[in-house]
Amino acid sequence: MDPVEWSIPRWQATQRRRISFIIFKMDTWMASSLGRPPLLSEENWLVTSMSAEDGYGACIDEADWRDFIQHAQLVSTLRRVLSELHSLRALSRLSSNLQQTSGISMKILEELSIWHNTTTISSADDAPASVINLLAYHYTHINICRALLRCHATDGQSTIDADMQRARHEAGKCLSNALLFVNKLKLDASSQFWPAWAPLAFSSIVNLMLHLLVMSSSSEEAKQRMQTVRDTRESLRIRSKQLPVLRLGLLRIDSVFWKGLDQIFLLQPHIYEALSPEFMGLQNAA
Repeated sequence: MDPVEWSIPRWQATQRRRISFIIFKMDTWMASSLGRPPLLSEENWLVTSMSAEDGYGACIDEADWRDFIQHAQLVSTLRRVLSELHSLRALSRLSSNLQQTSGISMKILEELSIWHNTTTISSADDAPASVINLLAYHYTHINICRALLRCHATDGQSTIDADMQRARHEAGKCLSNALLFVNKLKLDASSQFWPAWAPLAFSSIVNLMLHLLVMSSSSEEAKQRMQTVRDTRESLRIRSKQLPVLRLGLLRIDSVFWKGLDQIFLLQPHIYEALSPEFMGLQNAA
């Protein structure tokens, strides 16, 4: 039951609603991070969103409550992503159907874009909650792009049609914005609280970067993507010393240099030819 309907003081009812929603949102983010279905279904959980009235008795300032409401909106969008693009039923229907995947993704991207354009968050905002909301925004965007690029891995074709070109463009834009966000993180943010899913969210940026590298349509594009990988690796190596939350992403990118890109992915000939020795891995060098 919704605690608002209980015979308890209003402050206690709103407090219970906030606690209930926090449980729901953590389940959502962890499901996305761990690649599993959410444990809590919306059909069997009444408090799946927050409103202005739920801030009654919270004893937090207006800006912090605004950030919390905005985060709740992102949770709703991520739930759509998990249900409509990454559930088992969605995978069986969409994994090789880019046109249908694009149709669903564009609707969710529109919702995500509205969130980004109507919030008061900026990358220069020092508030910890605002930084986490921006990370959540980029992570949600990456999850949508993963679904779009998934069709490239399942269709078995080397040609790129208009739909896939749009998907690659969207993923490239997503990656550029996410890397810009990482590079603008202030190093004094090391003292702030990071949620449990944050390291995986940062490492997903690296995964998208490598995904776009192995999808390069030409040697020139592959070389540009490789330079992005090098620059990102160097940036993470420096910034992770003060931001431990970035270390999983650094570990993932370092593993590629150690193992060798050609030992991890099945590469097209033009990508393999464009690889520099450092991407061949320490094992091959030995």
